Amino acid sequence: SSRENYMSSNSLNIDSDNTSSTCVLAPAHACTLFSCPGILLDETNWPVVPGIPIEANFPWLRQRPSHDQLSFKVELFNDVLAVHSFDCDARAGQNGASCLACDSLLPKLQAVANNASEHKSHTRKSLLTPLQLIEDNQNLIEQVNRFKLQSLNDARKIKRSLSKLEDHSTLVMALSQADVPWLRQILHSALKNGSSVRAILCMLEDALKRGYRPRGHSAEANDLALLIYRLGGANLLYALNQRLHIPSLRTLCNKTSFIKITPTVGQISIETVKQNIANIVLAPWELAKIFVHCGVSLLIDETALDQAAVYLPQSNSIAGFCWPHSHIVNHVFNNYKSILNISDLLKLGHVHLGKEVTVAGAHLFSEDGFYTLLAAPTCKMEEASDMEYIFSTLIDAWDASGATQHVGPIWSFATDGDSTRRKAGHKQFLRQKLSYTSPLFGILSNLPGLNLYTGNHEVTIDFDFKHVFKRFCTLIRSRAGMYLNNGRCINSFQLERYLLWVDNLDEGAVRKLLYPDDPQDVPRAIALMSAVIKLSHIDPKKHAQERNEEPPNVNVIADFDALRILGHILDNVLQPYINVNLSLSEQVIHLSRAAHLLYANYHEQCHRLMPNQLYYDCQSMIKTAIFNIAKQQKLNPSAKFSLLDLG
Repeated sequence: SSRENYMSSNSLNIDSDNTSSTCVLAPAHACTLFSCPGILLDETNWPVVPGIPIEANFPWLRQRPSHDQLSFKVELFNDVLAVHSFDCDARAGQNGASCLACDSLLPKLQAVANNASEHKSHTRKSLLTPLQLIEDNQNLIEQVNRFKLQSLNDARKIKRSLSKLEDHSTLVMALSQADVPWLRQILHSALKNGSSVRAILCMLEDALKRGYRPRGHSAEANDLALLIYRLGGANLLYALNQRLHIPSLRTLCNKTSFIKITPTVGQISIETVKQNIANIVLAPWELAKIFVHCGVSLLIDETALDQAAVYLPQSNSIAGFCWPHSHIVNHVFNNYKSILNISDLLKLGHVHLGKEVTVAGAHLFSEDGFYTLLAAPTCKMEEASDMEYIFSTLIDAWDASGATQHVGPIWSFATDGDSTRRKAGHKQFLRQKLSYTSPLFGILSNLPGLNLYTGNHEVTIDFDFKHVFKRFCTLIRSRAGMYLNNGRCINSFQLERYLLWVDNLDEGAVRKLLYPDDPQDVPRAIALMSAVIKLSHIDPKKHAQERNEEPPNVNVIADFDALRILGHILDNVLQPYINVNLSLSEQVIHLSRAAHLLYANYHEQCHRLMPNQLYYDCQSMIKTAIFNIAKQQKLNPSAKFSLLDLG
């Protein structure tokens, strides 16, 4: 082998003519005849790559003079690498081993071998072997190719980005300079279909050339077109349709049911109400072929009205005067003198322009919505007798028009807390006690404490539960407050102090509940009632212990006893209308409990608990709910019934 050849080359040969002759030197000094072989590099002490000579994996660059120069010398002879120390004495050790100086190179040689087997990326090139240099060169070539490919991809991305940027710039310029009709509709349709910016630009160009005609109008567009039609008429709607492409009148007719309400001109008459019932209730029901009978609740309230007289060309009359005094005026426009007479009566105050309009209508228990039956201007000077006349006119017109047979009977008449309507409703709907022959008597007579007095046809008076909630909150927000059965008063002063104990309520939130910007805000009223209910569940003793405070005094304990009573009342009034998880039976239990709690406290405190009117409205609301449930059981027990249909 090459190793053996290298060893034999370092031996001292003695020529002899006789093969049997002996050496003239003593055996003890025979080792001195061999030179130091050094440290031979092989697979035992140097990293070897199969198929590649060992010298290809040696850092030859470290042979040159530099700060990286090796601390030993390397010889290559017959494909064998040998390492010698610079201090080598050129004489082999015992048994032909390397000398001590060369033998001490093993740690240094091991460090160089470790670097030859594995190197870090930041290692200087002068420390690398030829194989490592070739490997690094290949890595650099691959990295260059990667950068070339990445540069090509980046160039394409930049090209696409520039193209998109140009499209966006063009779109912005088009939107700023061109008057595109119905722009929002175009963009909504394009984004919904996933169109690109370039496709949107094409759609805008088509729109500018009047080539785009939107068909799928949104609900907002239909509402806008309806508002334009109501305010400006058909001509304005046509002009804006041609310019802005909003829905046309024909589109509105296809998507909207137009119902004309006959306004009250002069006195309220049964004929006007019957005409509205026929046009608004019976005609749509007959067209839809609805034959299901359901209960009906009549509702009445006022809404704002512009104080102005209006000419009605259909009847050649003048409308807009208050109905209680309109009998003084001749509404038919005969001549100029009739206009002067109306003007004189207005100046004298014998007749008035309507401040508000009294709106009455029907709500069906089987569906959502409201059917307007009456629209009469009012000067807010009606008496209870006038309201009785309205109640009886609406009920009689409903029966006379045949709506009772085609739609269903009237069960209740709902109003707000207006004192005039309350007085009229008390006279009109508490006339007679429920007859023994009534189908309802068997159910309702077994409910002790229930007021069985009704009006004609067993119609009862009802009050809007939302108004009841607001009036409860107005009462507890006041300084007068509510006196409960333990004699304690709960008012805004007490609540402002104790509501801070409720979780998630700070001083600002409490003040918003007790002193709202809009006292008619129903959600804020419900939030206040819910907060008082949560407060009633707090034990003042445990609250003091949790906060390491002094035990509550007698006054605090008495206040919380009153709060617990108030919390029970508010909870049983509120839950049937806001808790959708309650069954109808559970709702009735809550209402019955509220009625009994109110009676027990009102019996002791009277108007100190609450005003007489509020107590009357609460009990009437609960009574009507019980009556209407019984009526629904008799009319159609399988039909759905919701307390939200009341009021």
